[in-house]
Amino acid sequence: MNRLTEKGKLGWQLIAGWMSVRGDVKAYNKAVEKLAEYEDTGLTPEQIIEIDKLYLKKCEEVNKLLAESQERKEEE
Repeated sequence: MNRLTEKGKLGWQLIAGWMSVRGDVKAYNKAVEKLAEYEDTGLTPEQIIEIDKLYLKKCEEVNKLLAESQERKEEE
């Protein structure tokens, strides 16, 4: 995926095209900064979705193991 942002003298900015800023410039700058942070990961949206699924699965496994451990403690 090609980057849409670059760091300039005034902070992060879009490089994919010119955009007129009307209204909240701070919100625009924050959005561009967040996009740059995402781009810095080097991950695609599909990879992030897969990571999220794997993370959820591992959390469920940990919770199951913790519950089993607690049950064993209570049996002792």
